[in-house]
Amino acid sequence: MNRKMLILGGLAFAVLAAVAGLQLASAPSKRRGAEIPVTLLGFTNQVTGILVASYATTNMAHRDFAVFSIHNPTRRDFFGYLGPIFFRDQSIQLCHAQSGAFDLPPGATVTFAVPVPDTREAWRCGVVLCHRRSYSPWKFALVRFVQRCGFDSPEKPWFAASPEIVR
Repeated sequence: MNRKMLILGGLAFAVLAAVAGLQLASAPSKRRGAEIPVTLLGFTNQVTGILVASYATTNMAHRDFAVFSIHNPTRRDFFGYLGPIFFRDQSIQLCHAQSGAFDLPPGATVTFAVPVPDTREAWRCGVVLCHRRSYSPWKFALVRFVQRCGFDSPEKPWFAASPEIVR
């Protein structure tokens, strides 16, 4: 009986240690430089060869586009979706670019364009970044277990946004 309790206690400790390890590994770094910068490069009316998104709420043709770059200074491997354009308490949802998503591996930079919103207010462009994972079956099962236990999920997406733009 004591041997069974010792084995069960050891297994419980191993699971808890693995869960704690996943929590620490998935915690966003508080170091400076861990943010994903979205930078306005300029404005154009020619977007040939650039990843382009359109607004979900309109089919109006746009002439002016804001061109942004997003850079991944982390060691994380992401894929991204162009998020909303937002200003103050309102937002305009963007349709995903024709490819649906873009890859943002460690150290990479991606350039994309969005239609300039028809507003005189300051606005920002958002990007949703999701972790790209290739887990072994047992590690994936452990991640799912951590999520079901209500711990912070290592699969939470990141949100990056440009500084405010006034035009």
